[in-house]
Amino acid sequence: MVQCIQVYEQERLQVGQRGFSALHWSYLASYLERAAHSKYFSLQTNGVKFKNYVGVIQIEDLVIEILPKTDRDGQSADGQKVLLEMLRICKLLPIEAVGLAHLRKYSNHILELYIELFLGELEKLYRRGFLKKYRRVQSFQTKINGRLLLNKQLHQIRKDRFYLDRQIFDYNHIVHGNLLACLLLLKQFPLRVSNHTKVQRFIYHFQELGVTPVWKVESLGLTAKMHCYQAVIDIAYLLLRNKRPDIRFGQERMIALLFDMNILFEEYVYQQLLLHASPDVKVRRQLSKNFWQRHTIRPDILVEMEGQKIILDTKWRMLKRAQPSADDLKQLFVYMNYFNAPIAFLLFPRAGQLADQPPIPYAPNEHLPQLWCGLSFCDIVQHGQLNIQLGKELLENLRMYQNQLPT
Repeated sequence: MVQCIQVYEQERLQVGQRGFSALHWSYLASYLERAAHSKYFSLQTNGVKFKNYVGVIQIEDLVIEILPKTDRDGQSADGQKVLLEMLRICKLLPIEAVGLAHLRKYSNHILELYIELFLGELEKLYRRGFLKKYRRVQSFQTKINGRLLLNKQLHQIRKDRFYLDRQIFDYNHIVHGNLLACLLLLKQFPLRVSNHTKVQRFIYHFQELGVTPVWKVESLGLTAKMHCYQAVIDIAYLLLRNKRPDIRFGQERMIALLFDMNILFEEYVYQQLLLHASPDVKVRRQLSKNFWQRHTIRPDILVEMEGQKIILDTKWRMLKRAQPSADDLKQLFVYMNYFNAPIAFLLFPRAGQLADQPPIPYAPNEHLPQLWCGLSFCDIVQHGQLNIQLGKELLENLRMYQNQLPT
């Protein structure tokens, strides 16, 4: 039976606590040894310390759910619900016909929810009928029905064999290969009986179609005809991306579905700003400019309001006092000069009762324009739930501070 425990980012988990055993610790140690490093967690004596990644790790029959620590101000919140809602808003949880509340009734943890979504989307494709795709192969044939490769043909002794480069139209393409690899991965773990049966059925069906598993995860530009595969392939990539090929047939049965909270926080803020932006407000992100030789600079978010640009730089750090680091201030100073933005804000999640700090000017310089930098603290959780009015609140504050600055 699968046991699920919940921890928070940056939290420590010791052997013997809540079902975490020395065997689980050894699996994590083996993963670190093979991976050479881990950005997800670090090992300690008889324990593990998680970093700024949230999501879920399953080791054998133990599921460790890592949740964002958004309740440091004393608010009680359902961490799993907050994380799932953030993933949905950031388009990392493809829920369309089935609602999030409905899925949570049948899922004990986040990984199980993704597995149910994956199998549900796969079921839709199965009923519709899997699609064939052209692929290029090189092999010996008895008839010439492709391009003859002379450099290979010269090494062929038999005169009735031709080494050809040709196109094949079948089911054994990379999309199906990734889906089969994901199914083979899920087969290793204890699942619900119904889900395990579906996994076995789909594996058999793909193998009957002659599909071979492809463990290499790469971005695919799906054609319009294969757009129906987008949701299921997105989930397959999430499940496969942290699975190292050199351990998939080993003894360590471990799968990770983890998200960087720095990126998740930035994407969440961006999506909220887009949702609440008015026609006179433009919101763009990750704009790049050359900085030095091949080096570029790229601020997180650029807001254009009434013809004036404002730089927003998100930082997933819980500050104990409203005092930014010198490196952050220098970084924003460069951004503002290169993007012609007189105002910039550092956005942090709110911790405790820290108040926003209005824009304060940098020291004047006769050779440079006057620039202003402020701090804004975001209420990720309000009344125990994810704050879906964050974008509206941010834009109102930006407009207020913009009007207060001297022209």
